Amino acid sequence: MLAALVGAVVNLDGRPRYIHSGWFLISTANLVVIVAMLAVFALAIAAPFPRDRGEA
Repeated sequence: MLAALVGAVVNLDGRPRYIHSGWFLISTANLVVIVAMLAVFALAIAAPFPRDRGEA
């Protein structure tokens, strides 16, 4: 479901589109992947680690 939603927002099919600002040049598809990886990394840091309930 999430993949279909992301695919609907950003068209990753066909001719590649680039974001260009000065010296910075990146394809939209690569930028989407990088943002998704950063979001997963932030969730992994923010999620609490499981603890053993028997030891205090």
